[in-house]
Amino acid sequence: MRPSSFVDGRPPYLPAILLSVDAESGMVLYPVMGHKADYDPGRMLNEFAGMLMSAGIKPVEIRVRTRETWNLLEDFCARTGIKLIYSVFMKELDEAEEAFNSYF
Repeated sequence: MRPSSFVDGRPPYLPAILLSVDAESGMVLYPVMGHKADYDPGRMLNEFAGMLMSAGIKPVEIRVRTRETWNLLEDFCARTGIKLIYSVFMKELDEAEEAFNSYF
């Protein structure tokens, strides 16, 4: 599992968008978005967990490349026993993010 984020810009500096790619299948998962007006990390985590469940994905590890994404997922991963790994280079995620950005 490889999430990326675009930063919300206010403390505690959590992601505004969480973009994920299933590393095994290469499938880009539905992005989870924080709503600027009522940013709620708990809601974002619930949506992320629901998205994983509906896709039938049970990650053993989640790789992140930003501190903001780490901040959001650290407690979630600790509680679920999912290994959280910081990794800068993720080709599939870079490609997914480039495709996502091309729509805007």
